[in-house]
Amino acid sequence: MNPDLPSPPDHSKTLIIIIASAVAAAVIGYAGYHQFNKWQAKEIQSAVAKKDLEMARTKAELEAKIQLLQNQPAAPAVSPTQTTPETPPPVADERLSAVFGGPQGEAELKAEPSCDTLKERLSSFFDYLRRNSNTAEGSKKALAQDWVTKIIIDLAAAPPLVIEETRDMASLKRNQSHFFRILKEDRFRMVKNILRVDRDVLEHALADCYQYYAAIGCCKPDDPACVSLKTLYEYAGFFMTTLSGKSYLLRRDSTIRCLVNYYCVLILDRANDTELNPYGIDIRPHIELALDEVSHQNNLIFKTRYIDTLNGLKVKYAKKMPELPEAAADDSET
Repeated sequence: MNPDLPSPPDHSKTLIIIIASAVAAAVIGYAGYHQFNKWQAKEIQSAVAKKDLEMARTKAELEAKIQLLQNQPAAPAVSPTQTTPETPPPVADERLSAVFGGPQGEAELKAEPSCDTLKERLSSFFDYLRRNSNTAEGSKKALAQDWVTKIIIDLAAAPPLVIEETRDMASLKRNQSHFFRILKEDRFRMVKNILRVDRDVLEHALADCYQYYAAIGCCKPDDPACVSLKTLYEYAGFFMTTLSGKSYLLRRDSTIRCLVNYYCVLILDRANDTELNPYGIDIRPHIELALDEVSHQNNLIFKTRYIDTLNGLKVKYAKKMPELPEAAADDSET
């Protein structure tokens, strides 16, 4: 070859560069496609989880409404000359003596009985429930003397969620099964039986429990069976503000639901007085709700006292807090 002539171009190098570029492009494309698929799968999974959570919420609300409608008794036919009694007859003294060790009327409730008196009445009540549960048909095992103390300790040690209940499906399901998980089958079955069989004395029992555990704070605050105001506040918030708590009450008898909401309002009021309201629950719409429920109940023995107390709270918080803006009021009701 003539050394003066230019050498032919080296096509091998160009081919190598083209092949390397093609391989690099393929690798980058595959990596990008793989990352896109991972991102897409993650987005689809997140969307499915959100949809499942929404469906669970809707299902819980519908089940609660259906259960409420099923539990509503049919309205009795009332003749033009017949009037519905405003309040039921009081529980017989013999029945109160058998359950609480002695009768208790409206005058005694207003007099705020002593701590020792309340403790004796509650001890009699819990012992009565224990005896009945031990002989009840279908009971699996007898309850121990300190069964109430154990229930209180277990419930206080693991309160339900009040906020972030719907952050994921696991939290919602855990809140929905809270009482069954904590109490287990035997104690859960007994509590349901009490609500059904001993409903005639539950007004007296709840009044005693509120006075002893919330108003007085137990005879001995260091008693393991004594419930702290913080624990009572957690459970009041659960019943008043969460989907699981509201659904639980909707499955109960209307009288029980009304009484629970009433005492939840009283507990929240005490929490506000001690500046213990970390979740910032606005008490005003709950006062209105409790007052509406009490006013429409015709089988409450101490109905007048409940209405007077709730009206007093309306006045108290009308002075303390400005009126809710219309939008905020709608949000609270929702």
